[in-house]
Order: sequence, then C-alpha cells, then structure tokens
Amino acid sequence: MAVRLDKVGIKYRSLAEYLLASGENRVVLSYSQIEDILGFRLPDTAKKYKQSYWANTETHSYAMSWLAVGYKARVDTENDIVTFIKNLM
Repeated sequence: MAVRLDKVGIKYRSLAEYLLASGENRVVLSYSQIEDILGFRLPDTAKKYKQSYWANTETHSYAMSWLAVGYKARVDTENDIVTFIKNLM
C-alpha cells in the first residue's frame, strides 16, 4: 500500500508520522499517548462516541492520519485504548 501523507491534514499529521516511523504491524496506544503525540486533547466526541470516532472511514479527516499510512483502528471502548493494525494486503 502506498503511503499518502499528502492526504493527512497538518493537525493530525504527527500521528501518521508516528505510526509510519514505528515500522510495526500493530501499535497499541492509550488515549493519553495519542494526545501526547498530537500535542492536544482529543475532542469529546472521541470519548463519547468511541466506535464512530475511531471508524475507518476516509470521510473523517482525523481517520486519514492512520488510513493514509496503511493502518486500521480498533478501539477498546472500556479502557480507552486504540490498536492500529497495519493493512498487510
């Protein structure tokens, strides 16, 4: 899969760069770790509507931060942890 950093807005680019630099097929991050990477707090919707916020859809600009570098997100709604899994196809 081609990396498409040009599809990631500047606001969320640091997450895309983090995932890309990890070189890992699976990256597990807590909400607070994601906030540290981004440099700002996640919006309330990320905590209130967890399944929707972390959906793997290109219509959400923030989702492009993981989709553009070949990952899909899976959220653990009870523990506020997101697992980014590299699309190996």
